[in-house]
Amino acid sequence: MKTIKRTLRFPSLQYSFLSSLLATIFVVVLGQLGMMQFLEIEAYDNLTKLKSQGTPDSRLLIVEVTELDIQAQKKWPLSDAVISDLLEKLQQHQPKVIGLDIYRDIPQPPGTNKLLKQLQSANVIVIQHIGCNGFDYIPPPRDVAEDQIGFSDLVVDSDGVIRRNLMFATLDDQEFHSFSLLLGLKYLDLDINAIEVGHNYLKIENSMFRTLQHDSGGYQNIDAAGYQTMLQYQAGDGDFSKVTLTEVLNGQLRPEMVKDKIVLVGMTAPSTKDMLLTPFSSKLGNFHLMPGVVIHGHMTSQIISRILDDQKGIWYLPQPIEILWIWMCSVAGGFLPWRFKSSQAIGISFAFGLSVISGSIIVIFFQSGWFPLVASSSSFLLANIISIVNRNLYDERYDELTRLSKPKLFEKTIKKELLKSLEKSEIQYLAVVYLDIDKFRLLNESLGHSCGDSILIELAERLNDAIPDRGKVARIGGDEFAILLTDLDDLSATKSAINYLREKISHAFSCGEDEIYIETQFGVALCENKQIISIQNLLQNAHTAMYQAKNKRLKQYEIFSDTMQLLDTDRFWLESHLRKAVKDNKIFIEYQPLLSLETQKIIGFEALARWEDPERGRISPVNFIPIAEETGLIIPLGERIMLDTCQQLHNWQRSIPAYSSLLMSVNLSIYQLEQEGFVQKIDDILKRTGILGSNLKLEITESAAMSNIEIVIQRLLSLKDLGLKIGIDDFGTGYSSLSYLHRLPADTLKIDKSFIGNIENASENIEIVKTVISLGNNLGMELVAEGVETEEQLSLLQSLDCHYGQGYFFSRPLSAKAATDLLKMTL
Repeated sequence: MKTIKRTLRFPSLQYSFLSSLLATIFVVVLGQLGMMQFLEIEAYDNLTKLKSQGTPDSRLLIVEVTELDIQAQKKWPLSDAVISDLLEKLQQHQPKVIGLDIYRDIPQPPGTNKLLKQLQSANVIVIQHIGCNGFDYIPPPRDVAEDQIGFSDLVVDSDGVIRRNLMFATLDDQEFHSFSLLLGLKYLDLDINAIEVGHNYLKIENSMFRTLQHDSGGYQNIDAAGYQTMLQYQAGDGDFSKVTLTEVLNGQLRPEMVKDKIVLVGMTAPSTKDMLLTPFSSKLGNFHLMPGVVIHGHMTSQIISRILDDQKGIWYLPQPIEILWIWMCSVAGGFLPWRFKSSQAIGISFAFGLSVISGSIIVIFFQSGWFPLVASSSSFLLANIISIVNRNLYDERYDELTRLSKPKLFEKTIKKELLKSLEKSEIQYLAVVYLDIDKFRLLNESLGHSCGDSILIELAERLNDAIPDRGKVARIGGDEFAILLTDLDDLSATKSAINYLREKISHAFSCGEDEIYIETQFGVALCENKQIISIQNLLQNAHTAMYQAKNKRLKQYEIFSDTMQLLDTDRFWLESHLRKAVKDNKIFIEYQPLLSLETQKIIGFEALARWEDPERGRISPVNFIPIAEETGLIIPLGERIMLDTCQQLHNWQRSIPAYSSLLMSVNLSIYQLEQEGFVQKIDDILKRTGILGSNLKLEITESAAMSNIEIVIQRLLSLKDLGLKIGIDDFGTGYSSLSYLHRLPADTLKIDKSFIGNIENASENIEIVKTVISLGNNLGMELVAEGVETEEQLSLLQSLDCHYGQGYFFSRPLSAKAATDLLKMTL
């Protein structure tokens, strides 16, 4: 079984790829220019606040110098004696390490010598400020061992927020270790030789500290000098355990608060200007600042937690992988508008996709990964917007199902080819070919729309294979296609090309496990390259030729000629005037009596549609009913005729009681019968006019019944449930129905007038009528002969036991008033 390709149905691959590529390039370039960094670090701050819900590290104690402490000492800076006393009292409780986050580069007597002795203790770490390239350098206290001196420099982002932890740096080949790093090493009983310095990492014991690059995470082009990591605030904006300077000096410190702990001594008084912004500052307003000593506490806690508690450090994607991630988000955003049709579905899928991306990044952040949230979301959004624009532009130009050109694009292609042909010196032809699938609606309804769609898609593929130039095949309507043929040398080349097209579509089409064959009609309009003709006329000519082939039931093709134009002009006149006649209720009804051949009494009427045009006079139903069916006008026209005839029947039954059981026959189009809700409309009309279903007979022609037999049977059974009678009109003109006759829920067979005419002289007509009457009687149906025009015909039909008849012998079709007068005369 041949597998149907779906390439025509999914241009989404190339277009979503294009959208995602454009979105990715745009977002990456913006990122490289640093235009997204502010938003990325804002997102980082929010995620940090969301994640940091732990408790302060109990291994640390902060001894804070508050405003009250400064006031109590009545001196600033604090004297060396005060700091010395503080350290001495702390040492009494055996801390693991003490970090003094107060500069002591300038002596503050009294007590300077005593302080220097305290600072030389092996478990005391002091600070220096290395500044930028030697500027703003603040030296450490003198005579302190090098491995006890850590720099207190903090890396501040462009918005003034502390997010990074500078752990190690070199300046003029001299190595510097951060205050927090030395505190951590001392707490772990390690020295600086335990640090392994790599190209982009620091390794302590088995813990790897990957250093920031200039474009890590959401950063772009930051100064990543030294060995920096992202600062993981261990307890959010919560403080560590604290005591004040005064409390320590007054002996109010419990030993267990200090023993084997990391003790940091620093300023928390706002007047000292050592208050800094952190990711948590916006949580309680811009004035919610964090003292520098507390920040150093978080840095120290981060280091020892990584080594002792196996805490994960924040990790990032390498730049190429990060770009790939952004592109993947773009692909998702670019694909959605092609996957869904409605704006609502696209909106829901967009919200869902954005939630998945954001949710994934949040989950990854809780696993210590920092992916660029704003860039990822922006690429998804931008690709989505680009794809929506592309989808709208594409849908304007191409058919949604087959992905062939739409009429407007096809016309542009014709115009381009016509202009190109004018440049050629030799005579060549251009042909527009219209193709129509015969009885496609029947195929759609009998096999299902999915099968019909599959056939249309496969047909489009075959036509594209035959005409590889893009834009030269178009879908014009539901089952109509147009093909543009160029560079044709003569009529013979045109015919060869069309025969090639016919051969391409003559093979079976796949529909599930079934193989379906279709019939098509072709209409061709030729144009010489020097000929002046409008595109609309060329298309109209091809369309006219196709309809001529359709009307003639040609299985080949029809080439447009001037004669067709006259026929097409006449049809256009009929269609336009018919539309106006239907709109203005100019289609009226006449009633032809239906008589019992046995009693020759009126038992009912047949309602007949009539059209009297002011210009052309009376126009035969044979001419305007097919046009009404093709244009869909039969639906409103048939509904109005049904309502008016039922109302007229009700009027007769009410005004002439003797005819209370009068029957009304109304002709029914297959298009009405196939219409959804048709049975309900008939039920509504019966209730509205107050007539019984048994007084209404609907007649459908034999050929129409056979065009969609399963649907016809289903709808006729539903009409029978309402009590209606069903008649088969023009019986005998289509022999294909004989095998289905027993399945049709019909009450009446109407013998076509072509068999009744000249029945008295043509023996073959008599035999046909005998056969039909015999068949009807065997199936329990009533027989109606139409077109009875002579007394001889009446006598013959009576002798053959035909039940009813109508025709000019009894009466011409009458107006409602004339029919009323006739009924009253026969009382």
